[in-house]
Amino acid sequence: MTGSEVGMLFVLVATAVWATVRLPPLHPAQLWAVPWAAAAGLFALQLLPYRELPPLAAALAAGATLAFVAGTVVGERHLGRRAWGTASGDLGYSLVARAALGALILTALVLIAFLWQTIRRFGVHDALVSSVDVRVAIGTGATPLTIKFVYAAIAAISLSGVAAGLAPTKNRRIAWAAAAGAAVASLYLSTGRSTMVYGVVIAATAYLVTSQRLPRRSRFLLGVGAIACIAVVVHILGGLVIGKTYANNRDLRVTPSFFSSHTELRAFALPYEYASASTAALGIQVDASTPLGTSRGCAVFSEACSVLEDLGADLEPVRRIRPFTRPPLPWNTYTSLDAPLQDVGVIGAIPLMAIVGVLVGGLWGAARVRRRHALVAYPIAAVAVITAYSQFAFTAPHLLGAILIASGLLMASGHFERRAKSRSRPSHSHEPVSTVGQ
Repeated sequence: MTGSEVGMLFVLVATAVWATVRLPPLHPAQLWAVPWAAAAGLFALQLLPYRELPPLAAALAAGATLAFVAGTVVGERHLGRRAWGTASGDLGYSLVARAALGALILTALVLIAFLWQTIRRFGVHDALVSSVDVRVAIGTGATPLTIKFVYAAIAAISLSGVAAGLAPTKNRRIAWAAAAGAAVASLYLSTGRSTMVYGVVIAATAYLVTSQRLPRRSRFLLGVGAIACIAVVVHILGGLVIGKTYANNRDLRVTPSFFSSHTELRAFALPYEYASASTAALGIQVDASTPLGTSRGCAVFSEACSVLEDLGADLEPVRRIRPFTRPPLPWNTYTSLDAPLQDVGVIGAIPLMAIVGVLVGGLWGAARVRRRHALVAYPIAAVAVITAYSQFAFTAPHLLGAILIASGLLMASGHFERRAKSRSRPSHSHEPVSTVGQ
């Protein structure tokens, strides 16, 4: 390892340890720092022949982590708890349960439409195993509307997790946990193995944040380890189903590495690459970056720029699916610094991540005082924080869409409840009443 890589690893690990020891479980500073430290540690093992990380890339990774973590602490204090006031009392189990049920029904309807469309074009087998043809078709926009079942499913997972946390009886908690599990399972059909893992994270975070007490630190760390194991298993088993394996990956097979000489561990080659390659790719992107950026916000807000371009604005949206690095190890995610480097360059990347940290910290603070919309939104935003070591997902359409659906259903459920209460109130006669005794 180079001196800059050692320095980066030290900062990331020290920050992760501090956040874990000093902050409550599920704090966004932890959710950022721990995966970054783990990814940097795996990169440092060099089980694949990654190139050295440039000093500037190492400094940006360390600086962005410190800035984001500091931002979350500031945001929690000044945008979260102070802005939202004291803790809320009754969150309204029936209100949240209705919203969750609505999200589950919406998921089922759009999922059925997606399956019908996919089966009609590719057949039952390809649709159920997410064949290469199906994945390519989805990636090129063959199902632009029905694939949005993912938005509804993520909203259903978060709402069901919150409902489980509010449920007054054990049987209802089990029922909502099963509902969340079903919504997580539906994400398999979206062809994204990682999306299922994200669903598990959202469900667990929603339940734990809604509960009156956060888990003890020891249980939290055990849970983190369990989810990491689940992620590895899902990637290995899911890869076997869809054909993404070491044996089918020519680039890995022909590249001399730890896995090429240890045949018994080749099943872990792709999970290792998924966990560490973005750190290596960051160095390549930093080399190609400019001081102030060139895309004028159209990498962070790609979809908004696309709409503005259609309206005649002189903007060029940057696709969220990035170009791959060159062989022998092609990769196309560049950590969460990817979009900021394109929009605001090397100079603005760290300040932008500090701003994101403040916003996420504010959302966490609002969730901690048990505000209904924040409780539903924070678990979804947590996925973007956890995956920041790999990609910039804070403005990802499926996450923002899920938050909007969940909040919209909560508002609709609240409106329904208020109307029901107003109808149930006894009406008062307006006829005059004599005050003279009979």
